[in-house]
Amino acid sequence: EGSALSYYADHLPAGAVLLAVMALFLGVRVMLDQPVARVAISGRFQRVQPLDVEKAVRSAVGKQGMVGVDLQAISRAVEQIAWVDRASVARSWPRGLHVQVQEQVPVARWGATGLLNLRGEVFVNDSRHVPAELPELMGPAGFETQMTERYLAAQPRLVEAGMRLAQLR
Repeated sequence: EGSALSYYADHLPAGAVLLAVMALFLGVRVMLDQPVARVAISGRFQRVQPLDVEKAVRSAVGKQGMVGVDLQAISRAVEQIAWVDRASVARSWPRGLHVQVQEQVPVARWGATGLLNLRGEVFVNDSRHVPAELPELMGPAGFETQMTERYLAAQPRLVEAGMRLAQLR
């Protein structure tokens, strides 16, 4: 006196049950794997253009649907845009993606035309517009992080004393 499911499980070959489960899985995937119809972009934008972010997303998505799209690949594509520090991408069902963009924040100049972020990474090597209020850090290649750490450690004490660091070599 079992259920109909146990009757079929006892009387159908294992291959038929497996085939039915696979067909159900593929059917659900096809229903969910619809093309990406919209891209929502958020963040505080000063230097990055949201249209550039959307273009990078559309290019990385290609013809993939919502299930098959590689969110990390999209994030890496957006992070290739100048002035983008980090990007996170999430699915927004039923047919959208949400991209959160964080812009780079320059804390110092590296030489005459480079810009450093808080981690001491040069994110722009040849900036056309270098904010004059940023201090200029200079040193051998490969010392960007150490120079930034030294600057950030000294800066609060200088501000307390009413001074501003203009250059650190």
